[in-house]
Amino acid sequence: MASRQLLSNWSLVVGLALLTLALRVIPHTPNIAALGALAVISGFYLTGKFRYILPLLVVFISDFFIGFYHLPIIISVYLSYAVMSLIGSKTAGLVKTKSLSIKGFSLLGGTVLGSVAFYLITNAAVWAFSPMYLPSLSGLISSYYNALPFFRNSLLSDLTYVSAFAIIVETTPVITRKLSVILGIWRKESFQKHP
Repeated sequence: MASRQLLSNWSLVVGLALLTLALRVIPHTPNIAALGALAVISGFYLTGKFRYILPLLVVFISDFFIGFYHLPIIISVYLSYAVMSLIGSKTAGLVKTKSLSIKGFSLLGGTVLGSVAFYLITNAAVWAFSPMYLPSLSGLISSYYNALPFFRNSLLSDLTYVSAFAIIVETTPVITRKLSVILGIWRKESFQKHP
């Protein structure tokens, strides 16, 4: 049963990755994207290296469509998503229960931590590697301050998408089992009525 659940999670998360890819390449409000959520969800529900590779692969593929930018900043973005996957993984490791409410609160806490990590890493990179800010403490503070509206968007987006993705991953196997039972009963009754 555990391997079937793992396969189910893998299939669902890959499906969510394809959705995330599509959402990233269509025009959208800045920092309203599902990538951070995918990174946390991948870390939480998948195992092995694939939990880190999947979100990075989605970012890399989507960058072909939307364009690459300054290499040090790209590296900070990719690193941030890997950190978000790691946070998802560590959060999953702390949750030793099947309680959906405990899983949910843990996942949301991990999401907030991941969003903060993304904000801190990427805006430090913007400060360090772009000419936008003075190379001083006041420049770093300015970088963080000016990025607050983007952080708000990222945090709300990450929380919304993580919630939606977790609901999909948690409920799809249950719905599938119930539909299988219902369809099985319906087929059985159909064949009994028409020999």
